[in-house]
Amino acid sequence: MIMVVLSVLMSCMVTDTKFRVDRPPPPHHSTNNRNQLTRTNSTTGNNTSNDSVVHHVKDDGLTWKMKLFIETKPLDYIDYIDFVTTGFFILELLLHFLVCPQKKRFLNDNNNKIDVLLFLVTLLFWCVIPLAVDYMKYKHYRSLYIFANVTMMLKILRMFRLTKLYTELRILLITLQKSIKELILLSVTFAIFAVLFGNLIYYSELSESETFPDSFIGIWWSIITMTTVGYGDYVPKSSIGYFAGVITATSGVLIITMPIAIIAGKFDGYYTAYNTNKTKTKMRKLQKQEHQNSVAPLYNTTIINKH
Repeated sequence: MIMVVLSVLMSCMVTDTKFRVDRPPPPHHSTNNRNQLTRTNSTTGNNTSNDSVVHHVKDDGLTWKMKLFIETKPLDYIDYIDFVTTGFFILELLLHFLVCPQKKRFLNDNNNKIDVLLFLVTLLFWCVIPLAVDYMKYKHYRSLYIFANVTMMLKILRMFRLTKLYTELRILLITLQKSIKELILLSVTFAIFAVLFGNLIYYSELSESETFPDSFIGIWWSIITMTTVGYGDYVPKSSIGYFAGVITATSGVLIITMPIAIIAGKFDGYYTAYNTNKTKTKMRKLQKQEHQNSVAPLYNTTIINKH
């Protein structure tokens, strides 16, 4: 469990500029042309510079987040911890595979499938990293390098290992697996009404030129409204639009609630059955112990009387 937590924590830390340092510039590169990587605040339009990040790559349409992975690298201790945790999981996977008598059943386990996938992703990452200093100036390599970093995000899937420790999590996953029909029903119904209300709000706001420029924005708004999130980036301004918003929000609550109630009922049924079986198992063990305690003295007394 500690290794899982460390692995996931390192995956999150590498995205923070506080835990990254400048990568050495490519060969034959003048250090006089270094520029600070800047981030633009989408709400204020102000530029905020990151002093720890250095430019030595052409723009090529890259965002500051992409350049973060290209022009910087994680701190040494993060790389070390990540190497140790990754090596631990690879060694564990290989040992389990070697000692497992049923190899096919081993590979069919979902947690083992995740480990195999992460093993392949790690191999790709380790093959790309050593070439970073010499080949970062090439556009195709930078794209491959960014892709390798993105795939390392899959390490977060190791959190599913916690299902081995907590039976309740396994019950939740089983419930979702057994509720595929309900989830499909929810998705289809939700999609139909999202398109319906998206077009409804668009045509309700025809008199307003500043809101809902097309039906696709209307569909985005209807999804956000039906899920009661309400970002507020697009809002109706006409009386008809207000009425359409009320209908959309109310319908969203009703559409989502009904299938969720069915899924919750299934979870309650599985969880109740689990607790019932757990209680029966404990009772059997107690009865067995009581039986053994009551028979043993009688058996000893019989032997003593015979002698």
